[in-house]
Amino acid sequence: MPDAALYCPWPGGLAEAIGMTASDLETDYRGYELSLFGEDAGRWLLTRIVPVFSPESPWSAWDGICFKKDGAPCVWERPFGAGKFVLVNGMLGPSVLHETENQTGVKYILKTLTERSLLPVRPAAFEHGAYAMPTICEKGSLTAILSNPRTWRQGKGLHVIAPAGEYTDLWTGETVQVPATGRICLPAEDGIVLLWKP
Repeated sequence: MPDAALYCPWPGGLAEAIGMTASDLETDYRGYELSLFGEDAGRWLLTRIVPVFSPESPWSAWDGICFKKDGAPCVWERPFGAGKFVLVNGMLGPSVLHETENQTGVKYILKTLTERSLLPVRPAAFEHGAYAMPTICEKGSLTAILSNPRTWRQGKGLHVIAPAGEYTDLWTGETVQVPATGRICLPAEDGIVLLWKP
């Protein structure tokens, strides 16, 4: 139940274009527990909006993730131009930073939103200063992964994520077999891996 009002209806001028507005807030100093397919999935901090969708707008709620308190959806989306508009109802950023005990819901949302935007061959997320560059080639697929040399990485290998299969590292000439887990650790002595798959 709303217990606060926004000074200006949100999202202002964008409301008509996306077919959604919210003029009320619901607050709870304890936050809002999330449920992901019936399991505890963490907590949003402090507040959530009370959204109102235009009947002609094609908004749909995500299945599976909702507020534990009342089963209200936590995430909605709608097509918008060539992409989509996604509404996450809650304080995502502050919750990521300050509710670190259980982030299952946050991880689910972020994984779902980014799974199609990630490159299939890329350095693992914790590999700071490593970048993937897909390269157009006449045959097959080639991805250059550039990082700091192994000496700078204190002798550690470079962790790479890639679809399972056999690749050739064109930098070293060696065959690289990526297992079904889709993860491999390569020496990358010079900080360069050129993974080619015919």
